[in-house]
Amino acid sequence: MYDVGEAIGLERDAALKTAEVLFGFELAEIKTLAGGIGITEDGLSEVMKNFRFYLTITLYYDTQKICWPI
Repeated sequence: MYDVGEAIGLERDAALKTAEVLFGFELAEIKTLAGGIGITEDGLSEVMKNFRFYLTITLYYDTQKICWPI
């Protein structure tokens, strides 16, 4: 989980807290004793919904150079 957090610019404490929130919503789960995590089916569904929304908004407003983060 810390590797993923580092990749998106989070420090260890923030990565842990973020992972705990994802676990609480059952969007991620612990896979290994070493801290490896994985995305659940519900998590994948949420990612896909938000990605489609983000992609639609980005493509629609691209000509105006407006980018809305998720």
